[in-house]
Amino acid sequence: MLSILRKIEYIKKVNFDEKVFFSGISYHSQKVKQGDLFVCIKGYKSDGHKYAGDAVQRGAVVLVVEDYQPQLKIPQIVVQNSRRALAHISSIYCNDSSKKLKTVGITGTNGKTTTTYMIDKIFNHSTMTNGLIGSVSIKNGAEVIPSKLTTPESLELQKHLSAMVENNIEAVAMEVSSSGLDLDRVAFIDYDIGIVNNIFRDHLDLHGSFEEYLEAKKKLFRMLDENSFALINGDCTYSREFAKESTARNLTFGMKESSFNFTAKDVKISGDETSYTFCVNHPIETENGVIEPVNFTIELQVIGEHNVYNSLVAAAVSLLLGVDVSIIRKSLYEFAGVERRFELIYNHDFKVIDDQFGNESQIQVSFDTIKQMNYNNLSVLYGIRGNRGKVVNSESAEAIARGLKDVNLDSIILTTYSDYTTSKDQVSKEELDCVVDILKREGIRCTVYESLSESLQAVLRQTGENDLILIGGCQGMDPAAELMLQFIYEEKIRKFQWSEKEIEEFKNHIFAPIVERVSL
Repeated sequence: MLSILRKIEYIKKVNFDEKVFFSGISYHSQKVKQGDLFVCIKGYKSDGHKYAGDAVQRGAVVLVVEDYQPQLKIPQIVVQNSRRALAHISSIYCNDSSKKLKTVGITGTNGKTTTTYMIDKIFNHSTMTNGLIGSVSIKNGAEVIPSKLTTPESLELQKHLSAMVENNIEAVAMEVSSSGLDLDRVAFIDYDIGIVNNIFRDHLDLHGSFEEYLEAKKKLFRMLDENSFALINGDCTYSREFAKESTARNLTFGMKESSFNFTAKDVKISGDETSYTFCVNHPIETENGVIEPVNFTIELQVIGEHNVYNSLVAAAVSLLLGVDVSIIRKSLYEFAGVERRFELIYNHDFKVIDDQFGNESQIQVSFDTIKQMNYNNLSVLYGIRGNRGKVVNSESAEAIARGLKDVNLDSIILTTYSDYTTSKDQVSKEELDCVVDILKREGIRCTVYESLSESLQAVLRQTGENDLILIGGCQGMDPAAELMLQFIYEEKIRKFQWSEKEIEEFKNHIFAPIVERVSL
């Protein structure tokens, strides 16, 4: 263990000798075990240095600190950045597991989750054993657990990668968030492929400005080396800037230029499916051989231009890692989507789509996709974002107003989902008022329900044959899909005189789209 501490960058060591030994790592004082090394992290809301004494009382034998703690007479390593030190120590402690995997990191504003799931689907059909780390779940082969963060803290992240190596996993697709980059959670990860899907304004409440947000995203590409591939959206002005940040082999993808390495042409989007021609435009050398120029058709059951981009990336990554074209095509066609990412949860006498509405550009993409669908009448139910402040909610409200106008809708149902909210999602009066005021100013009639259940029942009452319901909202709206399907189920069995067998068959059928959700 002493050898680990010799490898990290530090300012000075205090109370040290050659007998220093630790048996585990912790950065949360209440989780410290006897013999642990405790890393004092300065967070947004609290400073780990305040809990150093508690950590020592619980059994910590070494401290990693930014500020020396003279009152504590145990070995201390003073570092410039304790978060980065935690990432480095964790990586070494877990035997630099990322170096033993084909590690794919995806950053960008939108599409990270769907793209990682598409890659995962392709890898599942290939001969590669694979894992996934993202905002919905963490997958290690057959084991799947719900995620707490898009990008876990470095210690947990390294432990996940180590467990994958132990499970003989060969490749992992990972969402890399701006906060994960900014807070050094992914420092010392060895990425084989780094990807920027797109860049729009987002998370300004976390980063302070768009420039700082962009700077955080670029950190992924600075981590790539000359043996890595950097996959860049050539259609996105901000994404193109990433090419200057890396020594990796830059490859471009998009729809607008035949000079890109990978392009989608002859794109066809209908109300039910999407297809395009995938083109490799130039020879690309990889460790698996040369990818020669080739064209082939990709068909998707998920709709929208955004899914053209997502699948374009997934197919490109898979080709770079040696997956056969036939497997790529089959896997992408079978891909049914990701929970709460423009997910079609009911498709019978009418349609219901469950969407996250995570930011302005995501909202715009959703309404752009709605315009390409066939339906009689549209109803939109939006769950206001609790505990995100006036700025974030104002931006969302303005994007929703634009989207509603684009689909010729002048009304919306709003909910603060008080029957399912937690303290971290609770909607304040200021947040509610700013959303309602902006929508009304734009000529949108608003009906507000405190209860998520009541809002869902209200939207169902106004829905008829061949209509479309769009449910939008972030974490507080996670229960909406199951509730909606339950209400539809109850209405159908009241309406029709079915046998017990028919009722059970219908129940299994109607809940099938969400049965594998890790969040349920």
